Amino acid sequence: MLAYSGKGQSVIELANLSEIVQEMSHILEVSIRKKAVLNYKLAEDPVIIMADTTQIRQVIMNLITNASDAIGDATGVISISTGFVQYDSFRPDES
Repeated sequence: MLAYSGKGQSVIELANLSEIVQEMSHILEVSIRKKAVLNYKLAEDPVIIMADTTQIRQVIMNLITNASDAIGDATGVISISTGFVQYDSFRPDES
């Protein structure tokens, strides 16, 4: 929120998204509920992004903990994948 309001520091740099997720794997696994399992499908080729890696780590952590909370006391799998998707066009009127 501070970065978006212009009051925080943001360090934009090139980073490999797959490496960030891999480096976070231990903390992600201990952050989820006991009955949830993390399933990783990380791209073999580098997934290079230009971003503030601190913010990206926070987004990943929030998504995983939200998914874990949504599973609740049930058994479930949370899948994390990285890669590229190319869209030729986007037409909002198509289903």
